[in-house]
Order: sequence, then C-alpha cells, then structure tokens
Amino acid sequence: MAILNVLSRSLVGFGPKQRTIGEAAKTQETSNFKNTIGSLKRLIGRTFSDPEVQEIEKKFINAQLVDVNGTVGVEVCSLVCSRWS
Repeated sequence: MAILNVLSRSLVGFGPKQRTIGEAAKTQETSNFKNTIGSLKRLIGRTFSDPEVQEIEKKFINAQLVDVNGTVGVEVCSLVCSRWS
C-alpha cells in the first residue's frame, strides 16, 4: 500500500530542462525553491487586483505573482524565464 502526500499533488517544479509535478516536485523543492510552485488553487478565478491575492502571495506563494491580462500568473525561470497563468 502506497502512502501519498496529499499536499504534493498541487506542486509544480520548473527546472532548466523539465517540469516536475507532485512528489517529484516536492523532492526538488529544497534545491529549486523559487521555481517550485504550490497553493495556486487559492488563486483560481481571482483577478490580479484582488486585495486578497497579495495576502495569499505573502503567506503561501514562494514565487512572484504577475498580472497576465488581468488574471493572476506566476513568474518562474526554467530554460528561459516565462510567465504562467
């Protein structure tokens, strides 16, 4: 019987050559902290100008949030720096 870390399912890690999801992202989180993103589910459906977005960023998000056409996106660096919404 496998034991799954429930929190790791929402993690995504961006490395120089690949993206990792779930447990693999959790494993690389300590070595690639700024480019491993979690807790984005809290931001779905919100606009970047929503006052709660800034509070969520301070508490839960370890990458910089950016405005992508009015919605919330995250700036990460992988092969090249890019914005994901």
